[in-house]
Amino acid sequence: MDLIILLPALACWVALARWPIRKVLLNVYLPAALLLPQYYTIRFPHLPPLTFADAAVLPLGAALAVKEIRNWRFAWMDVWVLLFALSFGLSEGLSTVLANGTWRQLFSTDGAPLNTNIGNGGEELFACICTIVLPYMLGKLLIEQQADDGQAARKRVVRRIAQLLAVVAGISVFDFVRRRSLWQIAGRHLFPDQAVEWPVQVRWGFGRIAGPYAHAIIAGMIFLTGLIYCLWLWRFAPYWGRRRIIAGVPMTMRGLIPGAIVAGLLMTQSRGPWVGVGLALVLAVLMRVFPLGRAALIFVVFLGLFTAGAYYYGKRYTDVDLDHARTEAQRDVVYRRLLVRTYMPLVRARKAFGWGYTTLPIQNGQKSIDFGGNRRAAVPSRAAPPRGRGPGAGVCAHHGTAGAGHGADHGLPRRAGGIAVFPDRGLDSRHGAVRSDAGQTDRSAVSVSESIGMRVLFCIASPSAGDSAVPSEVCGG
Repeated sequence: MDLIILLPALACWVALARWPIRKVLLNVYLPAALLLPQYYTIRFPHLPPLTFADAAVLPLGAALAVKEIRNWRFAWMDVWVLLFALSFGLSEGLSTVLANGTWRQLFSTDGAPLNTNIGNGGEELFACICTIVLPYMLGKLLIEQQADDGQAARKRVVRRIAQLLAVVAGISVFDFVRRRSLWQIAGRHLFPDQAVEWPVQVRWGFGRIAGPYAHAIIAGMIFLTGLIYCLWLWRFAPYWGRRRIIAGVPMTMRGLIPGAIVAGLLMTQSRGPWVGVGLALVLAVLMRVFPLGRAALIFVVFLGLFTAGAYYYGKRYTDVDLDHARTEAQRDVVYRRLLVRTYMPLVRARKAFGWGYTTLPIQNGQKSIDFGGNRRAAVPSRAAPPRGRGPGAGVCAHHGTAGAGHGADHGLPRRAGGIAVFPDRGLDSRHGAVRSDAGQTDRSAVSVSESIGMRVLFCIASPSAGDSAVPSEVCGG
């Protein structure tokens, strides 16, 4: 049954024989990336594993190389995206030799064998090519560089992403009420030999929906991106979705799709993206009332006060022992603080390239809280830390404490590079909007700048998005 994963590739090849590449992007690749879970894979001997989205993007990449690559125009963003993807492979394959200085022996013919992990590094690099590099190329060649039809192409892609996210939100009502993942229920029948390491979490008596995106935090960030896209459509596509769905019923796609996406964002119950929404709304209001420079200054001051207050409250809230925590929520937050304290020395030990997933050692038996980490194992132990990365062995890596985990897994420069990608892409979107609406005032640029700020804020609010299997096309890349 694993061969089902290749269906998007077959559909893509058939569609490419009949349709333009841009139409295949809309009707095959985006549904495969946004509606199908990416934690099910198929693997042939001696080849990297493939997900649904990988199967769809590889034929598109081949067609792009044949038909469109001659139109490529170099930009510095190309370098940042490529280095961002390469850093994953370096961290995974060569983290140890880069840290201890033995990497020089890679160029020696008579040196001792090195303790490298080239195979896993190659797999990680392949995954980054499929989820970062190729989607970036698709967006640049098929949308951003279309001088005559670029804005219309951008609107079509954004509309399709918003529609698909609304579908995900509608399906996820089942997950929210029944506290079970409909995607995983279907996956158990289609892929009985593939265990899913992403359990559905429960908060406030309801399931935290994750859709096909593995984790509720990642789903929250994607729904937030979809909400940003809806706001952009409201501004630059004034006639989008105004027709009533049913005659006589005051319901339009223009209201239904954003409403469904907001509902999906709420059903994730992810506080990080919620904070990002709140801060972004503050920024949007300020930029509506004040000039750009004054709004930015006021927001920086507000953000500093907000951060100081949150730090003070968080320190008081977590300054207790696990055994004295009053609620399960407080116990979870205290455990995350202990994870930071335990794993920060590992971050400092390998600041540049991290440890990689497979060589990051588990300290004191403390694993990621979102993979069912044992909160009782937070007491330091003298036992030697086990190695390897089984279920949840990424420890605080992405879901326990995202900040420390990114530093431990792939190094601080990789995390900084990931955040740097967002404002750069935001500037491209702003210029595109201003070019297409030349008759409008500079207020148009300010309006889209609000979306740029929202992107950056949501990226910082929950940094673990960089490790989702969702392509960068979806997150504004």
